[in-house]
Amino acid sequence: MFNFFRRKKSKSDAVIEIYDELVSAAETKWLEYNDVMKFKDNVALKDIVTSFLMIIDEALRKNYKQLEDAPDEVIILIVINGILKSGTHTVEELDLVYLGLTSVAKP
Repeated sequence: MFNFFRRKKSKSDAVIEIYDELVSAAETKWLEYNDVMKFKDNVALKDIVTSFLMIIDEALRKNYKQLEDAPDEVIILIVINGILKSGTHTVEELDLVYLGLTSVAKP
């Protein structure tokens, strides 16, 4: 009725609105990446996800203006959830990757 008390939509709100779409995009790209890239058995999952992040970070920020200024941790969370949704790795494996990536991302 009255728009006086409505707060302006934040950047976070804009990302939350399309979060499921972002996770699905990450899932699709992960499955494509996983099919094409063949790593040796001794390569850590964290290193594989890091290499994937280098590619998808730029693509997500380019294709979704809501992510242009998003912190790296938001992109990491989207990617980890996309990988989880793909079913290629367990929650436990991805928890360890997430902890390793976010601890590196912080100064």
